[in-house]
Formats: sequence, C-alpha cells, structure tokens
Amino acid sequence: LPVAVGQKATNQKNIIISLSAVNDFIASAQTSAQSLENTKVNAAYVKANGMLFVAFSELSTTTTTNSANSRVSEYRALILDDNSWADGVINTSAVSYAMNPSDTGAYLDGLHPSETLNIRLGEEAFVTIKNLMM
Repeated sequence: LPVAVGQKATNQKNIIISLSAVNDFIASAQTSAQSLENTKVNAAYVKANGMLFVAFSELSTTTTTNSANSRVSEYRALILDDNSWADGVINTSAVSYAMNPSDTGAYLDGLHPSETLNIRLGEEAFVTIKNLMM
C-alpha cells in the first residue's frame, strides 16, 4: 500500500518464499538434513529482520540424475514433517499431478513445470500467503 514519505507502513508484510531446486542437491555433497539446517538458518535470518519465511516443498522429477538422488524426496519429507521454524509451507504434494513428473501436461521435460503447473502452484502459494496476511 502507498505510504507518505516519512511514514511507516503498519500493515506491510514482507514474505520470502524459499524453493530449493534439484540442482541444489545435485551440486551439493550435503545430506538432506544438512540442507534443511541451512534453510532453517536462512529462515531465522529472514525472521530476525522482520520478514515472514515460507518454505516451498520440493517438486518431483523424472530425470535420471535427479530421480536417483533420494535427497530430493527426503528433503521434501523433512520440510513437511516439521516446519515449525517457518511461518508457512507451500505443500507441492497438495497438487496431485505435481508429484507425477511423467505427466506431460504438468512437466515440460520431466523436470521443469509447465505453465499449467506453475499456475496451480501459484494458487497454492496464494492460499498460504493469504493466510499469513490475515
């Protein structure tokens, strides 16, 4: 909302949404638990600076390299198991076809979401953010 110069917005909320991508796991030698600890450190920093932190649980994939990497699904499970450190979670598992990367309507190539899936994930994000704004 617009605020006059020198005035502080009292109803403004800054929200950081964190999405860890499969490349974060492929390129890293960290375990899923270590990756989650890094995300928690980021969340603590964001929250200490007066912003809200929303974690986006990881999407699925069919690509050979990424499918073989169990850290993706382990990380998703860790976020969904205990997310008390975050202000909110966008649960990709709530979008049934988001967990089916062989669905060509949802994934362009087994890794990258299609426009249809991006819109649906955006709707999930909107619900989470809307709840934080109330």
